[in-house]
Amino acid sequence: MPFAGGGSFQCEVSVERFGGESVNSRTEVAKMSGTVTPELTAEESEIKAAIEKLFIEIDRAHEQMKRDQEEIECSKARTRAILAKLKAA
Repeated sequence: MPFAGGGSFQCEVSVERFGGESVNSRTEVAKMSGTVTPELTAEESEIKAAIEKLFIEIDRAHEQMKRDQEEIECSKARTRAILAKLKAA
């Protein structure tokens, strides 16, 4: 992602599980950001905004994956029902 001052950065986000529960990256960053409040440069503000956008995209992707998985499970159930009818015939 390019910046106004030139250069670019790459960001890799990893979601881990602690105690079987998903970690919401945005929540964790919000918790940590309250501990220190440094003055941000224009470039740092731009980076922060880009990262926040990425978190929003990640949340949307997770929601879409959840909906997709529900649709897959429904399709599997319909397929099993059809196969059972065919097998019984």
